Amino acid sequence: MYGEYMAHCRTAFGAPRRQFSRQDVALLQVPPPRWLPQDGRHEMHFLFQGLPWVFAEGDVRWGAIVQANKTCWVEGIEDSGACLLHSPDPFFDENVGLLHGFGRQLFETKGRFTKNPELQRFADILGNEWESPTRLPVPRFLTEGRDVIYTTIYVFRRHLPLPYLLEPIVPIVVHPNTGHSAILPSAWWPQGLIDEWMDSAR
Repeated sequence: MYGEYMAHCRTAFGAPRRQFSRQDVALLQVPPPRWLPQDGRHEMHFLFQGLPWVFAEGDVRWGAIVQANKTCWVEGIEDSGACLLHSPDPFFDENVGLLHGFGRQLFETKGRFTKNPELQRFADILGNEWESPTRLPVPRFLTEGRDVIYTTIYVFRRHLPLPYLLEPIVPIVVHPNTGHSAILPSAWWPQGLIDEWMDSAR
């Protein structure tokens, strides 16, 4: 099922480099969040500024949310940030549940001291909302030896079926060079995936 959903997303969104209609550009464009740090050197600034290239040149794959600002899960106005896992490995097209499981293992380290320095890095990041890595490899001993990446994204409400998160698994677009990522707007999702989200809201 998830493999079919992902195939639909890739076909609907098209191959890089994409050319968008005016209507599509209007949908993809989003204003910067008011909470965005004023320091133009902050990674979240680079992420926001790079969004047009993410959508034009990025690869479509699954993302599994590890942690999101609590406001992302309820109705509201402000967009906010989240971190998630993704992988270039096509194995996860169908097995995205494993990505979610890896993410839960990482989240369990939040606020804890571990004897493993690789895990401690993630424990520290998850406890510091202003640290925003965009392509941090996850230790292979947690991922069954497969390439998995930890990244930070914005959750833009207008890009979701409903204006808040309902599920931890989302199709995303990842730029191959910068690692910057964004949730694929639901206009390009298959109807079956949208229906699952709407069912979760009931």
